[in-house]
Amino acid sequence: MVFISCDWGSSSFRLRAVEGATGQILAERRSAAGSSSLLPPGSAAGERAAAFARHLQAEIAALDPAGAWAACPVVASGMVTSAHGWLELPYARTPLPLAAGALTTTMARLSDGREVRLISGLSDGEDVMRGEECELLGLSAWAGWRTALPDGDGLVILPGTHCKHVRLEAGHVCGFRTYMTGELYALLRQHSVLRHSLPAASAAAPPVDGAALRAGALLVRDLGLAAALFRVRTAALLHGLAPAAADAFLNGILIGAEFAGLPPSPALLLSAGEHTSALYAAVLQSLDLDGRLTVVPPAVAALSSTVGHGLLLAATA
Repeated sequence: MVFISCDWGSSSFRLRAVEGATGQILAERRSAAGSSSLLPPGSAAGERAAAFARHLQAEIAALDPAGAWAACPVVASGMVTSAHGWLELPYARTPLPLAAGALTTTMARLSDGREVRLISGLSDGEDVMRGEECELLGLSAWAGWRTALPDGDGLVILPGTHCKHVRLEAGHVCGFRTYMTGELYALLRQHSVLRHSLPAASAAAPPVDGAALRAGALLVRDLGLAAALFRVRTAALLHGLAPAAADAFLNGILIGAEFAGLPPSPALLLSAGEHTSALYAAVLQSLDLDGRLTVVPPAVAALSSTVGHGLLLAATA
């Protein structure tokens, strides 16, 4: 059976046609048409629902112009179920077993009659996530999951615009914390005094300067975030820190700030793309937190949401 997997974030949109039996991606579309870009803030719920349904229907038509998958189910997660999404759903609450049937879902419908299963996010009473719950579900099906997190205990690190550190106990999501690492990086690069010390936004990503990355991670541990950030500028002014090294230094500071106060003992599972995984793994090593670290293969990480969608669809069919 083929199904359509939709991962709709605040600033990104991804649609995949997936062969359910094998997990093979048959077709894919990506764009920057995130949930925040469709309508201005404060739009009425009915207006939002209509706009999201129209956009999704148009994207499905572009993904499948011949209509070969017209009868296939659609599963959507992310900010599509937020207050500024298609339909706001209440969060599922922790502690929550990491199982497809535990998540909160509802059905919506496109104008052509196709049903879309919408997945809510998750809250621990202090923090929220939307979309990462499907990543976690997909990761739990990975062959290396049980080896990395014996007895279902440990911390799962999901880098991104808003990085999540998710605490698992006995296979249950018991709590999590969000870090605005990716958003801070973008804001500092574009709008702060640090932009004068960093590579041009149009420049290709430079090779990572490992020494500068580690220096940033150690510095933020000693000085705190606000003081460490300004050292990016002073290192360039006073010591001639090159733009590529300044970029690595900044990454080290921001990523290192996530792990202030983290106990050295928990098993850690890191799931991200190749470049981001390398950054995080190097920072964890510099902070002596890599002793029980498992890095998910980037190819597995890239498909985790889609795998989670398939598991949820199978559990609720």
